[in-house]
Amino acid sequence: MKKQVLFVVTLLLGLWATPAATEQLSVTPLNNMKLDSNALVLPTSGNFARVINGRTFQQEALITHGGYQFTAWYHNGSSDEDIFVARRDLSGTTWETIDTGYGLENGDATAVLPSRRWDAHNSISMGISGDGRIHLSYDQHADEFRYLTTAAGFATSSSGVWNQANFELERNSLNVGGATIPAVTYPRFTNVGDDLIFTYRDRFSSDGDHYIGIYDAQTGLWDNSRKFIDGRIGTYTHIDGNPSPKRNAYLNGVDVDSQGRMHITWTFRENSSNANHDIHYAFSDNNGQTWNNNDGVNLGSIITLNSPGIEVVDLNYQQALINQQGQVVDSEGGVHVLVRHRRQEPGFEWQPGDGTYEGSVSAYHHYYRNPVTGVWDVKRLPVDEPVGARPKIGVDPDGNLFGIYTSGNDLIIAGAENTVGGYSDWDILYVEDIQNFEGDPLLDRVRLTEEGILSVFLQERAPTSDPEIPTGSPLHVLEYNIIIPPPPPTFGTLIAGWESWSHTGVRAATVTDGNTTGTTANNMGNNNGFGLFTEGSTDGTWGTLDTPVADATTDESTDGYRLVFGEDGSIDFVVTDTGGVDRDLALFQFDTATFGPDAAHMWELSVVSGDLTVGTVASGDAANITWHDVDIDLTGLADHTLDANGTVTFRLNFTGGTLGASNAHQALDNVAISELASIPGDFDFDGDVDGADFLEWQRSDGTAGGLTAWQNNYGTPALQASSSITVPEPSAILQLLLATILLTNRGYRNFETRKALL
Repeated sequence: MKKQVLFVVTLLLGLWATPAATEQLSVTPLNNMKLDSNALVLPTSGNFARVINGRTFQQEALITHGGYQFTAWYHNGSSDEDIFVARRDLSGTTWETIDTGYGLENGDATAVLPSRRWDAHNSISMGISGDGRIHLSYDQHADEFRYLTTAAGFATSSSGVWNQANFELERNSLNVGGATIPAVTYPRFTNVGDDLIFTYRDRFSSDGDHYIGIYDAQTGLWDNSRKFIDGRIGTYTHIDGNPSPKRNAYLNGVDVDSQGRMHITWTFRENSSNANHDIHYAFSDNNGQTWNNNDGVNLGSIITLNSPGIEVVDLNYQQALINQQGQVVDSEGGVHVLVRHRRQEPGFEWQPGDGTYEGSVSAYHHYYRNPVTGVWDVKRLPVDEPVGARPKIGVDPDGNLFGIYTSGNDLIIAGAENTVGGYSDWDILYVEDIQNFEGDPLLDRVRLTEEGILSVFLQERAPTSDPEIPTGSPLHVLEYNIIIPPPPPTFGTLIAGWESWSHTGVRAATVTDGNTTGTTANNMGNNNGFGLFTEGSTDGTWGTLDTPVADATTDESTDGYRLVFGEDGSIDFVVTDTGGVDRDLALFQFDTATFGPDAAHMWELSVVSGDLTVGTVASGDAANITWHDVDIDLTGLADHTLDANGTVTFRLNFTGGTLGASNAHQALDNVAISELASIPGDFDFDGDVDGADFLEWQRSDGTAGGLTAWQNNYGTPALQASSSITVPEPSAILQLLLATILLTNRGYRNFETRKALL
């Protein structure tokens, strides 16, 4: 029972586990497609920068839908700035482009009205509903609504139908003949199944509300848009005591998860200081009709500054917080926000005279909301490259995270790997410095999430400029393959395993595969040796941390042993091949825990003698009352082959104990040694050939021969268990699978993987 209680502690502590950074995740260039060699760039007299194609407040600039990828941009024509819409079949790189005939008017200073000015906020937002309509909203910065749609089914129509004639007339209302929307800024389309959500800001910066409307793909109609964030309720008092009676919310994103829950994060910009503060969060389970705060408390239909529990990160205006940055929701409902603001570690505190958005003291920060606990965590991205444009964030099919932004003229791709224990630290994965880029890079989030391809919309800096005349530059879609090298095999094929050992003599392995013998040698290094460990496990979960239970059919004295009262000690594990074939060893696995700070908590695995590379393999620390499932990858050794009829001796050494310390014990369980699976097509080395191996073939092999091996061996099971291995009943297997899926999805296991040091 004691060990079962400790396992519960493991579950709780696992929520807070922070894995070490990984270098496994990487990206490689796949495609560099030029959409337009003369995409619009505004004159230098333009407001809010020159780039209008690819702005952070565009929810979607690239969309994958129905086997095609879609995009839209402003073209620099000889006398106009028309909107071009393009698509490509994802099987190729050729784009079909349409000039819609509509273009920039409100944001064009050459228009007839004297109030017009070049305005980079007048970007294009795009959505595609399940009925195959393309939706565009564009050229608005507190301007009358401009809305363009196509006929139903047009998005995936044949090339002969893909033309301007299938765009309907522009209108200033959501429905034909509906009420005019007088002042729109930052329009966004978000998919909810086949339907669409449309959000926009009414009125002005620092004094605006947000509205939401729902499009029904079955009827082709919108409901009436309604206010969901009010900017004029409540008074905010700045850190300097200055009050602000009105504001507006700048959204990082509007995302709907797989369960239909809508998530929004935002920062408020106040009227009094024109500066941003805090990160806020709310969710809705009824398409934005009512909202809940971070704790699930209902807020009613309208969110205001006074709504309780919406602030999740406290950042005052001195923290250089940029607005409208990156947000994505993963398959588990976890919310990820990527934002740029002042570094929070000592030495970067605000000083009088600092700029509002001081870049030299800022970094990108990843905020993550755990979908189970509602707790927010933060990791700072590397500061190898200076901060630049507003970032965007996306998630791939494996739950890995990718952040993109520009630093200077370069595109930066950063990543954090999704591990069982949580997200790894972020790494800079790639710096694209071939072109001279400008603006905010934007992601095709659907392509990344569904297909694992990083697809980026980004424009080159214009080679020329003029204060009054627009110019053009190449606009690109850049694509990258995500490379996840095959992970160390999580099981392989078990060749020897121990549930018990002795300090008084040699103990044979509890289980072998029939072609191997395994023994443990006497404990060395102290006089007392390993004491009786009555909480040992005979659960047979070799190398897997499972709920340990005592086996009623096995005498307690053979269940396992432990180092007691702060003793240091070591055990030698000797493995000999008796089958006359070479064995490529894959993993050395064990479960360990320490009871008390004075126990022997430091462990080291080494090869003492034999066929493998001799020396230290890996080391670690188990310095808390938590069961650690340690998987040591042996494939990193220069020689990890156990020769035919050969022998190898592993030594597992535990140190760091204070001899004689009371209640200071080290426990060990489920030691296992496995070899690489030998079934052709088993690319994930789990002992069978299934659909997961096809995905791994795509990522790591990609050869015709590998595909043939997978096809020929699909359905082949793992090597049959020998008679000495107890095979669980089907119901037990089902229960184990369900428990494993649940715990893995919740990040409850404290999992460690060690690469060989040699």
